[in-house]
Order: sequence, then C-alpha cells, then structure tokens
Amino acid sequence: MQLPPKTIVEKNDYDNINTGFSYRFNSKIRIDPNQFYTLFGIAKNDQDIDALKEESAALQLQLIETVEIIDRMKSQDVFLNNNLNKLYNKYENLVLIQNELFERYIGDRNHFTKYNEEILKKNKDLLSEMSDLNRINKALEDTIK
Repeated sequence: MQLPPKTIVEKNDYDNINTGFSYRFNSKIRIDPNQFYTLFGIAKNDQDIDALKEESAALQLQLIETVEIIDRMKSQDVFLNNNLNKLYNKYENLVLIQNELFERYIGDRNHFTKYNEEILKKNKDLLSEMSDLNRINKALEDTIK
C-alpha cells in the first residue's frame, strides 16, 4: 500500500502551504493552494480554516501526483507502442521470408520427387534391358559352346 502525499506546513503557517512530499515519487512537489481556495470558495470566516487549507493542499497534492502518474503512464504507453510496432515490422518481414522459403521448399520438393521418380523408372528400364541383354548373352554363349 502506498502512502498518500503529505503537505509540508512550515511553522504552522497555513497561509503559505507551497510544497508537499510525494512518497510515490520520493520528491517534493510545488503546489498553489490559492487556486484551490478560489475554485471551491473557501472563505476566511469558515471554521478551522487552517484544517481546510491543509486538507485542500493535500487534495491538490494528490491530484498533482495523479496527473504525474497519468503522464508517466502515457509516456510508457507510447514507448511500449513504438517497441511493439518495431517488433511487428521485424516479425512481419520474417514471416514473409519464411513463407517464401516454405513455398520454395515445396516447389523444390515436388521437383525432386518427380525427378527421383523419373530416375527410378529409368533405372528399372535399364535393369530390365540389362536382364534381357544378359539372357541374350547367355543364349549366345550356349550357342557357341
């Protein structure tokens, strides 16, 4: 659980709350409570005005911290989207190359399969022809003897 930001009140001077500390970012943040007072109409005759000033400063500090978080998330989102697009472009090229290589492989495999079948048929024909020639040769040798 993250601690909420805390206003820094110096010497109980609630009229000049100008800074706060963000535990999330581990840093001081400048705030302007007068804008907050004007927006929400905090008047001088309100009871416990110091507590209202400190609370409004704390709310403004939380708002500033939230805006900073959103800004950082947007920056990180842009960075991640850029990296994702770069990876997509690289993988897109790789996939296209892979498809091209696969198509070539299929074409070459079909070509060599046909070539192998032709060679096997020629080999079978030559073996048959050689067998016929051996039979003729043996018949001629038998005739000569």
